[in-house]
Amino acid sequence: MTITRPHLGILAARIGLVALVLLALCSVFSRESSAAEWEELPVVPALEPPVVGHLEKVVSRGQVYGNQPGVFAKIGDSITASPSFLQGLACWAPRLGTWGELRGTLEFFGETPVPRGVEEAQCPVSNSFSRLGVAAVGGWRVVDALSPRESLPECEGLPAVSCELQLLHPSIALIMFGTNDLEDFNAVEFRRELARLARLVSSAGTIPVLSTIPPRAQPRFSPRVARFNAEIAALAENRALPLWNFWRQMTEIGVPGLGLSEDGVHPSALCPPCTAVDFRPGGLRYGYALRNLGALRVLDRLRRQIATSADQGI
Repeated sequence: MTITRPHLGILAARIGLVALVLLALCSVFSRESSAAEWEELPVVPALEPPVVGHLEKVVSRGQVYGNQPGVFAKIGDSITASPSFLQGLACWAPRLGTWGELRGTLEFFGETPVPRGVEEAQCPVSNSFSRLGVAAVGGWRVVDALSPRESLPECEGLPAVSCELQLLHPSIALIMFGTNDLEDFNAVEFRRELARLARLVSSAGTIPVLSTIPPRAQPRFSPRVARFNAEIAALAENRALPLWNFWRQMTEIGVPGLGLSEDGVHPSALCPPCTAVDFRPGGLRYGYALRNLGALRVLDRLRRQIATSADQGI
C-alpha cells in the first residue's frame, strides 16, 4: 500500500510527539537519578584520580603563595560559626572511641598557631579548630562571603573569603552555605555564586571542600534542600572538588530528629558543655558531634592522600 503525503505528515507528527514524550521522561528520570546519586554519595569523598590530580595542582599553587599545610579555614553561616563546630577540639581531648586513627590529624592541624579571631576564648590555644574568622557569620549566604567586610580594616575592601585566606594562608577551606540561601535564591543562582567562591579559594592555592547542607525539620523545605544539595554535588563533580556529604550523616538511621536542635535548622549538641567532641555512639546522636567527626575525617583523608611533595602530605 502506498502511503500518501497526508499519512506521512500524520506519522511524522506522531513520531515527533513520541520523541518529545520520551525526552521529557528521560529528563525526569535524569533529575531523579541525579537526586538519588547525591543522597548516596559517601560522607567522606573518595578522591578519585581526576580529583587528586586537580587538588595537587591547587596545593602546588598554594606552596608558591606560602600557604600553611597545617592550617584550614572555616567558611559559612551560623552552623559553621557556632562554638560547637570544632572549637572544642582546641581545648579538650575528644572521646575518639573507634576513631583513634584521627589522632594524627588532630595533632597535625592543632600544632600550627593562627591569629585569634572573634571567637570567645575557651583556652589559651589559638589554632584552626578554635578560630572564628571573618568568613563565617550567622545568617550569611554565599553572596555575603563574596562581599567586603568594610568594618574590618585588615580586609582592605577584599571579599570576606579572600580576606580570611590572606590572613591565614590555609591549605584547606571547609565551606558550607545554602541553609540561608534557599530562602532567598533559587538553586541555579546559588550554584553560580558558590562556583565563584570556590574559584576564589582554589585560585589562592587553597583546597575548597564543598559540603551538602543538613535537612530541615519543616517538610516544606525538604524539596529545596534536595535541589540545593544536588547543585552542590554537581558543582563538586564538575570542578573536581572534594564533597563532604554532611546531609547523609544527619539522616543516618539512629540519629534522633535528623540531628537537629529544637529550632529545626541548626545541628543539635549535648549541653553543657556543648563542646561536641564525644565521638562514641552516645555522642554521635547529636548533630554537632557528627559534624565535627565528619570534618576531621575529611581533613584526615586530604592530609593522607594529597601529596605536596614526595614524602609529605598536606
